[in-house]
Amino acid sequence: MQLTNVVIQGKVDLQVPLKRLATDLINVRYDPSKFSALIWQHRKAGRNCLVFANGYINCNGACRSFQNGIKRLRRYARLLQKLGYCQSLIGIKLVSGSASHKLEGIVRLEKNPV
Repeated sequence: MQLTNVVIQGKVDLQVPLKRLATDLINVRYDPSKFSALIWQHRKAGRNCLVFANGYINCNGACRSFQNGIKRLRRYARLLQKLGYCQSLIGIKLVSGSASHKLEGIVRLEKNPV
């Protein structure tokens, strides 16, 4: 079995002004009429991150381990901290994970007669 994706969530300790943050960062997409979060793709931090106005941060993308996802979340929080938008990251939790596995043999999906 191979882990293909994890979504890790954390919260920063204050409200994030998304409109101002969108002007301070590069590689961001923010259109509040379509989606309520700022989508941030940093080259070095990896994959993408969703930043919500209430302080929640979700990091997702191809990860090989849960620890790798947590490390990515901490990188994004550290970048926000360097810009002066937060002091600390609290409440880190795993939201979801997905994996794939190759089955050997034949898998029959037709309905069994009763």
